[in-house]
Amino acid sequence: MARWPVQTIEENFWEKVGPHDDPTKCWLWLGGTVHNSGKLMYGRFRVGDALILAHRFSYALRFGAIPEDMTIDHVKARGCTSTLCVNPHHLEVVTNKVNVLRGDGPTALNAKKTHCPQGHLYTEDNMYVYLNHRCCRRRVVNRKITTAYCTFIALMHQTETALIGDFKYHHSGTGGAGLYLKMRSDGTSTSDWVDIKAQYHIYPTELDD
Repeated sequence: MARWPVQTIEENFWEKVGPHDDPTKCWLWLGGTVHNSGKLMYGRFRVGDALILAHRFSYALRFGAIPEDMTIDHVKARGCTSTLCVNPHHLEVVTNKVNVLRGDGPTALNAKKTHCPQGHLYTEDNMYVYLNHRCCRRRVVNRKITTAYCTFIALMHQTETALIGDFKYHHSGTGGAGLYLKMRSDGTSTSDWVDIKAQYHIYPTELDD
């Protein structure tokens, strides 16, 4: 009695892939799929009792085992346009951080920004990192100064000198009003009083949020 030929794992795999003769184009997976937490769709392939991602299987077939602490990126720079692609020439072993930064998620989009929301350029001198987020020193300075003006505006004609925390408001009949802040130009605290107008050369109408 004739028997059906037994397929190898590789033959079974490639049977589920669309046209795959051009190494420059995406080779799309036609079999089962799965969504990751970011709602991206990936091919899924069964090997024995295990379900594995199709693009990882394809890469391993072509280039060998994938290190445990690494992931596979669908490289846009190589022309890859789909996470269902299993073309090993479109795939690259990278760290998870690199994979995230190459994507289109919030982390990647924020990493590509060169200016803060108020238009200040992110530079080494004008930037610090807090909870893995870039923060603009100038924006912090302006926020503090704005807060100071808002705090003392109600006191402008009620008292000659007022102290609240790191802010001091002084008003004299001849010299006009002055606001002093215990803060350096880089946003760090100091024990000395700094004249806002003299130090920063800005006035309430010039402050941004």
